[in-house]
Amino acid sequence: MWLDAGHDLGNHTYSHRSLNTRPLEELEQDVVRGEPVTRALLAEKGGTLRYFRHPFLQVGLDLDKRHAFETFLAGRGYTVAPVTIDNDDYIYAFAYADALRRGDQETAARLASDLGDLLAPSLGADRRPEALAVTRSAGLGDQGLRGPHAVTNASVPHTLRADYSRRDRG
Repeated sequence: MWLDAGHDLGNHTYSHRSLNTRPLEELEQDVVRGEPVTRALLAEKGGTLRYFRHPFLQVGLDLDKRHAFETFLAGRGYTVAPVTIDNDDYIYAFAYADALRRGDQETAARLASDLGDLLAPSLGADRRPEALAVTRSAGLGDQGLRGPHAVTNASVPHTLRADYSRRDRG
């Protein structure tokens, strides 16, 4: 879908582990393990694997480790893909799972719809079906993309965002 629309793909590792919390060698192996499928998909469209994006946008807490990983990536021909917008969509996933755990279907439905609306503009106005596919693949069902609702990233309780940001997501 993304390649057909003219977008590029990049490696985001095989298992989405954080450089902040995992050993360097483990992350290097995870990068290599993440290459075959992405390379094959790109090759089908005449492309090559060029980009890498750090899981959780975490580039490492230790400067030596960070530099070693950057050297490893450069040696494999990667350019680290820049980030211009971080929409904190993981907060929706956490709040959605919490609403389901509590049995609060109304809040879960509003969060799912709001996440779909958040994703749709980045995909383009004509890409709402793809945004719905994203919400479905995230386990949010058919509830996404039903128009604006009062639940926004800003209305997810600050304490929830703060609590989640302290968790080891890697």
